[in-house]
Amino acid sequence: MLKMKFIFMKNRKLNILRFIVILTFVSLGALQSSAQQYSVRGYAGGYYYLGDLAPLSSAFSLSQYNPGLGISVGKEINKTFDIHLKYTYGRISASDSEARDQGRRIRNLSFVSSIYDLGLITEIHLNTWLKGLDKYGLRLYYSTGVSLFHFNPKTIYKGKLVPLQPLGTEGQGSNLPNTNDKYSLTQVSIPFGFGLQFDLNEEFELGFEVIPRWTFTDYLDDVSGAYVPLADLEAVNGELSAALSNRKGEYLGIPAMDVQEGSLRGDPDDADWYMFMGVYISYRWGATDNELIEEPKELMKSDDSPRINF
Repeated sequence: MLKMKFIFMKNRKLNILRFIVILTFVSLGALQSSAQQYSVRGYAGGYYYLGDLAPLSSAFSLSQYNPGLGISVGKEINKTFDIHLKYTYGRISASDSEARDQGRRIRNLSFVSSIYDLGLITEIHLNTWLKGLDKYGLRLYYSTGVSLFHFNPKTIYKGKLVPLQPLGTEGQGSNLPNTNDKYSLTQVSIPFGFGLQFDLNEEFELGFEVIPRWTFTDYLDDVSGAYVPLADLEAVNGELSAALSNRKGEYLGIPAMDVQEGSLRGDPDDADWYMFMGVYISYRWGATDNELIEEPKELMKSDDSPRINF
């Protein structure tokens, strides 16, 4: 099982590397493009989380909404492709108190984390193939790329907000068997999703997009693997680590209770996701690729060029 998981993770990293190489070539193409139209956007919307503490056990169960903001600068490559450098900031959170399942409510875990996301994003405009959208003034696009993001899960304990990663609540950073190193708080994600935009006038456009982020960590919420026996965890990572690893006793109103060794806190086979959904206003300036092509044609048609008569 562990060997299969290692092979899977290795293949995922290989696919990421391939993707980044392809995206780099697209970016270089953008720099060499003749188009000179640029844009700047301001985003407002919401961040959502999908993971072990979502309200339902379904893979598509979303957490509560948290506000998010963003900004991007972009350049048109041609009528089909744009490229953008995009920064978004928001917050994700979830709590077992909102779970539908009683067993998960008894688990009694919760978290909140800020998300700082910087990505290189390519937009593929689907109107190139879906010509029918043009008559409605709508432009549909598929968005993908690669992002670097920073997170830091915390939880409330005795009225204070406590960072969870340094505690090693699943034995991370210890010499206990079947435990891992502490997870990194800066990770790579793959954003992909769809957007819709239309012109307000020649310079401004309004857009809406839904962009999930596929991450390669299962610790956005600090929950992934198995419980560690309380006495063992307290001995290696401290009393606070043990208290926040297993909070069932708090829910039941009894002293801290141990669980059967190997019992799962979360699902170690599925990584966590986060998603941004919102609207944006875009300001554009410069000539498009089509306008740069049309200009020489107009000059060729001009009657002002000198003529030689024989």
